[in-house]
Amino acid sequence: MGKKRTSKQKAPQNEPADEVTMDDEKPQDAMEDDHDDDNDSEQEGLGMVLDPSQAASDELVMVDFDFCDFRQSDFHSVKQFVQGYLDGQQFDVSGLSDLITNQVAVGTTIRVQDESMLGFITCLNYQQHASSKSMEQVTQYVLGHCPDQAIKSQFTAMLNDRSRPIGWIISERIVNLPPLISPPIIQALFDDIEWAKTNSGTSSSAFHFTRYFVMTRVLVENSNTKGSDGKKKRVKAQSFIRLEDSIFHEHASLSFAFNSARTAATSEQSMRLCMVIEATEISAILTKLRTFTPS
Repeated sequence: MGKKRTSKQKAPQNEPADEVTMDDEKPQDAMEDDHDDDNDSEQEGLGMVLDPSQAASDELVMVDFDFCDFRQSDFHSVKQFVQGYLDGQQFDVSGLSDLITNQVAVGTTIRVQDESMLGFITCLNYQQHASSKSMEQVTQYVLGHCPDQAIKSQFTAMLNDRSRPIGWIISERIVNLPPLISPPIIQALFDDIEWAKTNSGTSSSAFHFTRYFVMTRVLVENSNTKGSDGKKKRVKAQSFIRLEDSIFHEHASLSFAFNSARTAATSEQSMRLCMVIEATEISAILTKLRTFTPS
């Protein structure tokens, strides 16, 4: 049977949530072929979603987000989410989507009342899949855009070190999900990884990661300010789109950023931020996420 987690979000209409609670059930026998049917049965009676169109602007709208295993039927939804992973560059989107949906032991989809997927998070063993066409293309894209040769060499050495497996985290979701969906979805991912280390049969060794890699998107706004000498200086202010990314960045052992091809015509520059996080930092990251309170 598959996992079921529910994150309850309360938010004023068109505004993000202030409160998150979560019920957890450990994933059990997540590699069974019939996990689709089990997931379907677990989603019955999970709560009611209030239609924002029927609420006054100052009313709270409560939504129960369900965290579920991947299903084979998710392939096309995953493909829609990852087709922009390389900012419009052509690559084997179907191949990457297959890697994601075929890995049931680790990975979570976000749904509401078992409807269409609103997002997902997963973690692939980089060394295990490095020779696949899609991961080769993703690797070439990331390394080809690294602006610092020393960092590029260091990161390349990490990727080639098979004695220290890297978990390649891919997280995509619709932009208007409440920010505080981050703590439970990140917790769900690392709960899955811990579970899979001892419960996923012959593939359990694939989840003993020593490092994690994340490629995300940040916004950078250029502005002018005066220095102590009275001269104007160009300053870049970086803002994180997702709550977890700022905490990942605080704990990253290596990071680099490059311009995104998907920049809109605004004062803010969209950039890709790549980070390597040591596995020893995950406990501290999860603690910060659990204790986060919005300002």
